[in-house]
Amino acid sequence: MMVQEEQLPVMERIEELKRALSSSVIVVGWIDGNDTLQTARSNLRFREITGRRTNAIAKEPSLALIAATLNYGRQAGETLSGHKYPEIPARPFMKFAMEIWEREFPKVLGRIMPSYLGGSITVDGVLKELGERAKNAVQKAIREGDYAPLSPRTVAAKGGSTPLIDTGRMVNSVTFEIRKGG
Repeated sequence: MMVQEEQLPVMERIEELKRALSSSVIVVGWIDGNDTLQTARSNLRFREITGRRTNAIAKEPSLALIAATLNYGRQAGETLSGHKYPEIPARPFMKFAMEIWEREFPKVLGRIMPSYLGGSITVDGVLKELGERAKNAVQKAIREGDYAPLSPRTVAAKGGSTPLIDTGRMVNSVTFEIRKGG
């Protein structure tokens, strides 16, 4: 009987973490602060439906738009004002990040569990640590992925041939958010 009483708090903590993990989502990426990603997606849908060109977005692109464009690629096109833009091949770093995360998640959770079960880290602390590690997976995917090479024009313009990294601003500004459910 005494063994069951000692195991009960551990089982309760495991159940608490299980509930938190099953009702939470870790969102990793970039904030579309000026809605340029949202506008670009709307424009794309409009072009797909109507076949007509759209106005250029008259704003500096958000890091979310830049990352989405690099991840999914873009067909060459032209805006209503005549601005031509080149094709950008897809460099699916988010898919690679998911592969990294799927390999790393069990290891990360295994390292965190003793601290959580021992009471030195809370459920929120576990979620935060998982978020940091998921963010790291995206950054690793950007830095280490094997992606389509840059065009000679792009290499000349940026002075380097590493896909996805120009100034480092995008890779260094990856963020995460924990969205908790009910």
